[in-house]
This record gives sequence, C-alpha cells and structure tokens, in this order.
Amino acid sequence: MYALIRQYKINPIFEADFIRDWKKLAEAYRTYSEFKEIRFHRELPNTYISYECWRSREDFERIMNDDNGVIRPLVDGVHRHCNRVNLLHHMDLIDLKDRVH
Repeated sequence: MYALIRQYKINPIFEADFIRDWKKLAEAYRTYSEFKEIRFHRELPNTYISYECWRSREDFERIMNDDNGVIRPLVDGVHRHCNRVNLLHHMDLIDLKDRVH
C-alpha cells in the first residue's frame, strides 16, 4: 500500500469553500477500487492535514495522471483555496505480518 500526508495552509476567507471542495475530492477518490482510505484533520487554525492510502504507488500515480479529467479539476479546486500545500510524506506501507521477528 501507498500513503501520502499533505498539509494545507488555507486562506481563512475560503475555509468553507476549501472544506466543501475537499469533501468532493474525498468522495471522488472513494469511487476508485484502488483507493483505500482518507482522513482529514485540523492541525492549527487555517492549517489542515490529510492522510490518503492507496493500494499502490502505481495506482495512485495512474489515477492522478490519467483519470479522464475527473480528479485533477477537484484537486485544483482544493488547492485554489490554499496559500500553500505541502506534501509532508509519501511512503510505501510495510506489511509486518509477513516479516520475521
């Protein structure tokens, strides 16, 4: 599995629009079988964190780059309300149950 953690520093006058558009993006992600989970947190006033989990890095990249125009406009809509978006982490998840201790 593949996970990403993003930080959104939003323009406070667009907070309601940001949350509305982020929900639309999360709903669109859920239509893909390759998508596993998304979480949304408020870190500080005007700063939010999201955690996304996908079946694989390849699935994530394919959907982000070739989604028939569905996801990219939604991502752009979320980013439009932000002063800054930071990709804090992107990582492949390790399944520990298959590891020898």
